[in-house]
Amino acid sequence: MSSNAGSRRHRNGRQNRERDIISTAARIIHTDGFSRLNVDDLAKKVGISKSTLYQHYDHKSDIILHALQFGVQSILHILDQADGTPLDRLEQLLRFLHRYPVDDESALAGIVFTEAMHMLHSDEAARQDVDMMMNVITKTIQEAKAMGEIRADIQDEVVSSTIFSLAIVLSSHPIPSPTNGKQETVDQLLAWWRQSLV
Repeated sequence: MSSNAGSRRHRNGRQNRERDIISTAARIIHTDGFSRLNVDDLAKKVGISKSTLYQHYDHKSDIILHALQFGVQSILHILDQADGTPLDRLEQLLRFLHRYPVDDESALAGIVFTEAMHMLHSDEAARQDVDMMMNVITKTIQEAKAMGEIRADIQDEVVSSTIFSLAIVLSSHPIPSPTNGKQETVDQLLAWWRQSLV
């Protein structure tokens, strides 16, 4: 076997393990909160030793920053691949975020809105990732305005703020509803959001 093939396999194994670590961390954060994320439990749930975890990440904040990078990639992918009009694509992003209990990509994307934003002041790479994501969201908002889906008199920042607010709700909290099913509640929430923009 060539040394290139062995090196590639080692690199892929490392990347897969890191992906497992941050996906597991995202699930823990979504169910128990960031403060309950600890290295011992995380290593046990991933199926690795604590020392192996430390070979990948020195601190909890490093895990969150890496999760933010993957989350931004997921968000950009959703916005790029979603069908429909610009407003449809933004809605699909919000619906995607609500799948966090059953979808690792959604859980990672939710980290961007719930846990990682407070770290932007201390990490330039994270700030650049979020700036890139915000540029894509703003461009999509402007496309929706050009098509008449969003009133032109609503500032882009107001629309993006509503997206962030809904993203936090949809990606971090199950929506309790004693009178109807959860999906119907999500549908009504997003219909209200769309209507408020017209």
